Amino acid sequence: MHYMTPRLTLALITCLVLSACSSGGVENGRWWIERGSSINAETTELNVRVGFVGCSAQEVTPDQIVGHTVDYTDPAVIISVQLDRPRYSTNCGAAKANGQPLYTIRLDEPLGQRELLRLVGDGPASPALVYNY
Repeated sequence: MHYMTPRLTLALITCLVLSACSSGGVENGRWWIERGSSINAETTELNVRVGFVGCSAQEVTPDQIVGHTVDYTDPAVIISVQLDRPRYSTNCGAAKANGQPLYTIRLDEPLGQRELLRLVGDGPASPALVYNY
């Protein structure tokens, strides 16, 4: 006959609760330049909308935005926005209008003549897009 001691039962319950509440990791989320933004050589601040890569309909809450990185190279400024991915995605479907929160990215130096690129997921850098939802 097998049985669990109270201590083992408590440890198992704790482990299950903690794993159910933990995040699904951090991802480089999708981001778009906010509609109506003026991007030029003097730009040092970007207002962007952010969303999850694998589940466009699942709304990002501001507390899920972990931060961002900006890499300055001679031909480009490459930006990624890190999101705390939910452990389980249950609401995947068409993107919701204005469902992505506004997030401000401040650059250490003006954009200049460099191309503005974004890193999304594990893919290569691609040109930044304007938010069209």
